Amino acid sequence: VLKYDLCTVYILIQIVLSWFMVDIYRFVEEQKSRTIYSVLGTNQIIDQMKVPGLKRQRAYRERWDELIKLSTGVFNALLAKAARHPRNYVIDQTNVYQSARRRKLRPFRDAGFRTKAVVLVCSQEELGRRSARREREEGKLVPREAVDNMLVNFVLPGPNEFDEVIYSEEPREVAERTLKDAVPAARDRLRAGPAPGSGGGGGGGGRCR
Repeated sequence: VLKYDLCTVYILIQIVLSWFMVDIYRFVEEQKSRTIYSVLGTNQIIDQMKVPGLKRQRAYRERWDELIKLSTGVFNALLAKAARHPRNYVIDQTNVYQSARRRKLRPFRDAGFRTKAVVLVCSQEELGRRSARREREEGKLVPREAVDNMLVNFVLPGPNEFDEVIYSEEPREVAERTLKDAVPAARDRLRAGPAPGSGGGGGGGGRCR
């Protein structure tokens, strides 16, 4: 049986679906850990949902707000339960809000878990390529407004926020510049509101806050 102080919680900090599940599993393997990591996230919950009258791919696009609301409630319950069971976890959401990160990790810290952040900031061009791949392979597309909200609210980890911070895509200096360059356009789009007939775009999955 694992002890709490030997367990680690990795929390991904990212714009929606920057990583595919295969990327998460590859990362875990690279940690050279012989223990099993459980992945906790709203995207996995949404994949198990059925929306009456809609195919799953259409549900992802057309019922985004409703799916996120429902899946977040389930996720919070799973998170509370997980903190009572000593093992290793990966929290697979966007986690761009510092306050949300603190809230999610509080029960784990209180129990004695180690906490590590994995920051995923890539260029807007690369994010667009991953979004296109996600839509092509899985039919998942997040509204552009949701992506822009995450961009303007993205807060990189602060001092002493985690036991360790890993910048998996780009070093912190590059990540800071990437966000600084992307935020003005995102803020302008939010002020302008959604384009008529737009179906969203630019993101890719159900990981909120």
